[in-house]
Formats: sequence, structure tokens, C-alpha cells
Amino acid sequence: MSLEQRKLVQVFDFDACLPARLGAVKESIVKKLSAVAVAFVPAVALIVGAGGYVESAQAVYPNSVRTVNNVSTPSTITQGKTFRVKIRVRAGNAQVTSGRVLVIFNGRAQQKNITSGVVTFTVKSPKRRGTKVLKAYYRPVTGSVFVASVERQSLRVVKQ
Repeated sequence: MSLEQRKLVQVFDFDACLPARLGAVKESIVKKLSAVAVAFVPAVALIVGAGGYVESAQAVYPNSVRTVNNVSTPSTITQGKTFRVKIRVRAGNAQVTSGRVLVIFNGRAQQKNITSGVVTFTVKSPKRRGTKVLKAYYRPVTGSVFVASVERQSLRVVKQ
């Protein structure tokens, strides 16, 4: 090796820098893998159906999953008659299977527990014609990952 080549090797001595760089890279890889493992274990538990892991995930992240109330009613209702209100509570693609739904219409409130993500109410329409608002509130059980939600729907009351 010539003198110039030796100076270049000394200036760019990668072997001296390599262990320090590998240590930093190793630490960052370990941190990332541990974060992935922490997120992966509850996901696997949900897939497998291990209840202990799911409960601990719910305790760690309460009120973190947004819910939506889908309210199915007729668009027009006849005054003084009864009609059905079907409410489906969903969180993304999943159905919510626990909690209570409260429906307020014409100053009257009714509430029921959710079974298989759906609740059906029988409601009496008012005797006065016009537009009325039906409100559906979802209330999750204490410690649940689901967030409470509200849906409003306008109904037109027509003459008999």
C-alpha cells in the first residue's frame, strides 16, 4: 500500500466506527421490535379468543373505539300510530354487543340493553303533525373500549 492509501484508510477507518454504529442500530431495532410485540400480543389474543388478554387491553385503552348508531325508521309516520325503530350500533366493521341504547322521541324515553348489536323499539307517534326528531344514544358499559355516541333522525308525522 502506498502512503496515500494508508492515510485514506486511517481517515476512513470504518472498523473503529462500526461497533458503535451497530450498538445504536441494535438498540433502535430492539425498541421497535418491543413496541411491535406489545401491539401484537393483544391482536393475537383477540384472534385466538383469549379473554384474559382482551380484558387487559380494554383496561389499558378505555373509551378508545368510536361507535356509530345506524337508526332505521320509516321516513313518514301516521299520527297516533305506533312504529318500529331499529338501531344497530357498530364500531368499524364490528358489532357492539354490550351497553345500553336510549331512545327519546316526542318527550318519551325508552332504553334497552344491546343483544347481538341490534336493539328494536316500538314507539308511538305524536298526535300533532309536523317534523319531529328522534334521538338515539349509545351508552357503553363501564371500562369498555367503546365510546358513547348519539344519532338524530328527523321524522315527518302525517295525517291519518
